[in-house]
Amino acid sequence: MVFTTMAIPAFAEDTTEESGSTTITEAIKKANNGETVKLSSNVTESVNIAENKEITLDLNGYTLTNAAGYDTIINKGNLTVIDSSEGKTGTVDNVTHGKAALINDEDATATLNGGTFKRSKEAGTYAPYKNGENSYYTIKNSGTMTINNGVVV
Repeated sequence: MVFTTMAIPAFAEDTTEESGSTTITEAIKKANNGETVKLSSNVTESVNIAENKEITLDLNGYTLTNAAGYDTIINKGNLTVIDSSEGKTGTVDNVTHGKAALINDEDATATLNGGTFKRSKEAGTYAPYKNGENSYYTIKNSGTMTINNGVVV
């Protein structure tokens, strides 16, 4: 039995469809289970992984930042995150109050093999009832998650 993966380029959301580019969400929908979607630029987009989808997201040294008002990644399926870049600078960021960089839903599986997961505009404080107007979990896990060496949260 031979397994292969295919890199599917994902471009920023302002790239036109006529040029043959796609959003990360579209690339994930088009990818077959077991394939890899690889970022080719910094992207502002919120991504949902369907419950029947098994996908690898390669940050490739770029940053995936949430669309305003949304979580960056919601995983309901089987998600593996890697960063194949030499500098290991791939990042999943969330800049919205009350939203996470990664939500791993109940019955979902996430394996983090690379990348930095952060809330770069986090403004919470340790004082009770003072959230700084931008605070929340960086990662919220309700399913099964493995965080391996090389991942920064």
